[in-house]
Amino acid sequence: MVADRKRRLRDGREFDHLFPPPGETDTTVKKSANVEDTMKLIRKALPQTVWQTEKIAKY
Repeated sequence: MVADRKRRLRDGREFDHLFPPPGETDTTVKKSANVEDTMKLIRKALPQTVWQTEKIAKY
């Protein structure tokens, strides 16, 4: 799929106040992970991180 024209995207800064600031760490969970590994991690992490999107979900 190829775009037929260039789109102008807004930067989205007006929504920054709806998200908590990012953490200072970047952690590798598993090197050479595949799609199945990623899906397992998402299922595990989602309940622990859903609070981060509560404010934006109202929009």
